[in-house]
Amino acid sequence: MSVEGLKAILAKEPVVGTQAAETICQNPQVVEDAYLRHVRSFVPLGRVAQGHDDTLTVAAFERRVIELVKKGAAPTGYVTADYGYGKTSTCLYLWERCTAANLLAVPPFQLVALPDLLAVTHAWVRYCIGKRAPALVGKADEIQARYVAQSVAAMAGDDAGRLAILQDLRARGQLLLDLPGIRYVGFLEEMTALALEAGFDGLVVIADEIQQYLDPAIKGGSADPTAALFDIVQGMITRQGTLRCGLILSIPRVSLTVLNDRRGDLVQRLKAHGLGFDLLTVYGPGFATELWEHLTRAFDCQEEATRVLGPDTLDALGQIAARPELANGPRTVVSAFSALIARHFAQGGAPATPFDLVDAFLSGAIAFDGSSTLQTVINRCLATPLVSERAERGRAIRLLAAFPTFGCTRGVLERYGLQETADELASGGQ
Repeated sequence: MSVEGLKAILAKEPVVGTQAAETICQNPQVVEDAYLRHVRSFVPLGRVAQGHDDTLTVAAFERRVIELVKKGAAPTGYVTADYGYGKTSTCLYLWERCTAANLLAVPPFQLVALPDLLAVTHAWVRYCIGKRAPALVGKADEIQARYVAQSVAAMAGDDAGRLAILQDLRARGQLLLDLPGIRYVGFLEEMTALALEAGFDGLVVIADEIQQYLDPAIKGGSADPTAALFDIVQGMITRQGTLRCGLILSIPRVSLTVLNDRRGDLVQRLKAHGLGFDLLTVYGPGFATELWEHLTRAFDCQEEATRVLGPDTLDALGQIAARPELANGPRTVVSAFSALIARHFAQGGAPATPFDLVDAFLSGAIAFDGSSTLQTVINRCLATPLVSERAERGRAIRLLAAFPTFGCTRGVLERYGLQETADELASGGQ
């Protein structure tokens, strides 16, 4: 499967899209299949990341969530990082591991409005229970219908005419429910009990893209969106020791900063179980090598992979991707793999060198390149009289630029016959 494996890596998308709530509700099987395909290529890195009380890795984070849910600790937590650092991929890995541990795990979904929490949890519980205990599906529907009816009734008050209008809007999918935060916790309690009755060991809900819920309300100056979220988290805390349910949120760093500024007490409660996980501390310069080894092993193309790129190029890519001002983390790595595999199929020949990697950045073949800072700096250097007067100096600049984190070693410079040229550049061309 050697060549076919490379083609599979070439086809790997650098971005995994979080499914909309409506999509999960309407096509859970399609969503499950798509998510599982992505999980196959995920690498749970082992580097240390700082958690709330002690240290975490991706794998340790997953194990802690599972352990706490099964203990009935009602854990809450979050995964955070900047754009491109794999929040959704990490949440998908968590979802898959929770499922393998016999937890009914609701996969990542776009939380645009809090009622999405109600709709997606119901849909996924219904889907999973339908495969294991079909006789209980009616109970899931009854729980959902009851909470919806209570919300509509509360919105109508004592006005029968308004109630009829709201019920009609709800039937047509045009009504946004208005539930107090504590009612969501009650809903999760009942769905957890149903999951246990069906033979699962607990329930985990993973909500992604929550900036879509927070940002519009905060920027628009409407009702504080953090109030209901606080009530949900606080309600989970009051059920510690009795509720086998976990709630994990995926939050961009910028949104987490806003939450800290507006409701620092909410963030502290959210990570009270040591489940505040920042992915920026995980993806280091060795990530490109780890991911390449994992993918080529998973797709059975290790032998062919040695003809695509070698250790120097993987080292260079890892160093570039580790610099947030130069790249978009893991997405840059996957995009670079695709570009260099495509080069291999188109040109053949020797494995890609660090020069080929830099040229792929310069030509725009690699997407997710930060703000194109690497290209700007390299082109500026190449245009100086000191460098442009000799082709070897341009090669040396490109090689040096490929290793921006730890620098280009003398061994690498010597391998490409550029040690003396690099020394010339260091001395100003003298």
